[in-house]
Amino acid sequence: MELIGGYLKKIRERNHLSLNTVSKNLNLSTYLLQSIENDDFSNLPTGSYTIAYIRSYANFLNLDADEIVQL
Repeated sequence: MELIGGYLKKIRERNHLSLNTVSKNLNLSTYLLQSIENDDFSNLPTGSYTIAYIRSYANFLNLDADEIVQL
């Protein structure tokens, strides 16, 4: 089973979007987005902040954010 970060990265790349583009549109650092894509949550804020970042990223990619957060 694919982890959520890898799935978001795959969709981003499929849509020919750079990490910088996503970063600028969401006003989130590329470091934070890379951490999510690498499923490395050790240096990210815990709880609702990280969930909000993932939700924003999913919405930006036109994905079902509720489903993504549940994964």
